[in-house]
Parts: sequence; C-alpha cells; structure tokens
Amino acid sequence: MTLEEKEKIKVMYASGESYRAIAQAIGKAPNTIKHYLKSSPAVMVEVAEKKKDLIALYGELAERMVVSISDKDIEKINALQRTIASATAVDKMRLLRDESTDNVSLIVKTLHEIKAMKDDED
Repeated sequence: MTLEEKEKIKVMYASGESYRAIAQAIGKAPNTIKHYLKSSPAVMVEVAEKKKDLIALYGELAERMVVSISDKDIEKINALQRTIASATAVDKMRLLRDESTDNVSLIVKTLHEIKAMKDDED
C-alpha cells in the first residue's frame, strides 16, 4: 500500500467507516484493511489521534454554527438549515465519542414541530 492509501485508511477508520467501505474506496480487500489496521499498535495510536482531531473539529464546527444563529435568524428558514447543519456536526462529534445521538434527532424533530406550529399560525 502507498503512504497515501495508509493515511486514507486511518482517517476513514477514525471517522467510523467499516473495513468494507474503506476497502471499496481504495480498491483493496476488506481483510487487507483489517490486517493493516491491526498489524501494529502504532497504527491504532495514530487512528486514535486522528479520531481526537475529528472530535475537536466537529465540536468547534457545531459551536460556530450555534453561535452564528441570532434571534433574527431563527425567524428565517435559513436558521432551520443552520440548526440542522449544527445538529449534524454535533451528531458526528457524539458518534466519534461513542455517545448516543438520540437527543440530537429530538432537537431536529422539535424544530420541525415548532416550524409547523408557526406555519399553522400564519
């Protein structure tokens, strides 16, 4: 495998991709991917570091999205789109932390219900 393929494997695995999905993306057998990842403790340490970096990245993105929404924005449809984008980032962050994502879907569902109630009022 090339260095580029090895890096892609580590990033994809850190992102939660399966051996099969990684294998398909780089054109290798799933067993080859599994063998590479499990071949050395150093590889899994690198994967863990990449996972920490991704958690931080998605956490920062979620925070920036939430902070960017003003009261005026909430009245616009674009606010819903921003909230969904923020919820997606939070969802990804929580998945990478091996935490439940159920409460994120509840927020999105609640926002849709609020929007529907506002539409009914108009």
